[in-house]
Amino acid sequence: MPRRSLTDALLMTYTIGSLIFIYFPLAMVVLLSFNSNQSISLPFGSFTTYWYTGPLGFLGLGGFFNDPLVLTAIWNSVYVALVVSALTTFLALTSALALRWRFPGRDVFFYSILAGLFIPGMLYGLGTAFMYHDLSLPASLLAVVPLQTVFALPFGLLLLLPAFDRELERFELTARTLGAGPWATFARITFPLVSFRVVGVAIFSFVISWGELIRSAFVSYGRGTLPLLLYSRVQIGIVTPQLYAIGTVVMALAVVLIVLAGLLLTRGRRGLFR
Repeated sequence: MPRRSLTDALLMTYTIGSLIFIYFPLAMVVLLSFNSNQSISLPFGSFTTYWYTGPLGFLGLGGFFNDPLVLTAIWNSVYVALVVSALTTFLALTSALALRWRFPGRDVFFYSILAGLFIPGMLYGLGTAFMYHDLSLPASLLAVVPLQTVFALPFGLLLLLPAFDRELERFELTARTLGAGPWATFARITFPLVSFRVVGVAIFSFVISWGELIRSAFVSYGRGTLPLLLYSRVQIGIVTPQLYAIGTVVMALAVVLIVLAGLLLTRGRRGLFR
C-alpha cells in the first residue's frame, strides 16, 4: 500500500474512533431517555415518552415536565445563565477594548483573566466557599454567578479579541478624522462592526453557565441550578431514564445555541453593509 494511502487510512480510522468515543455516550443518553424500563440496563424496553411527559409516580419519578423541582431548577439555570451571560459579555467587551492599548500591567491583566481557564474548578470553588463563609454572605441562587463568570470570561475574551483587528482600526481612524468623538466612534463604528461577535460571546457564555457544575457545587450545596439537582439525585441513587430525558433536552438546547453562536462568531463584518 502506498505511504499516502496508509496515512489517509490511519487518519480516517483515528477520526472515526474519536467521533465514536465523543458522541456514542451522548447517543446513549438520547436512546435511554425513550426506554420504557425504569432501570438503566439492557435489554431496552419499548419506546416511550413517559420520562418526558408522564405523570409523577412513586418517589416522584415520571416525566420531568410534570416535576416541579426540575422545572424550578430549569428556570433557576436559565436565570443564572442570563446573568452570567450579560456580565461576561460586558466584561469581555470592556477588557478587549482596554487590551487594544498599551498600559502598565497590560500583560498581567490579560493573563489574570486567562487564569480562569487553568485554575482547577474544585480549588476555585473551595476558596470561594471559604470566602463566602468568612464574609457571612447569605446563601442565594446568585452566589454561583461570580464563579461561573470567572470561568466564562476567558472564553469570551479570546473569542472577541480577533474582531479588533487592523481593518477595524482603519474604520475608527476614518471616523475620528471626520470629527467623531470616542463615544460616537464606539457607538456608530466599533460596536456595530463587532456586534455579531458580541452576541455570539453572550450565547457561548450562556451555554457555559447552563451546564456548569464543579464550581457551583461548592457554594450552592445541592440546591439551585439543574446540574446541581441532577448531581444530587445521582448521589442519592435516583438514577432513572428521567435523568437521561432531562439530559437530552439540556444537550439539545446547548447544541442549538452553540451552532447559533458559531454562525455569529464566524460572520464577516462586511455583511453588515450588504
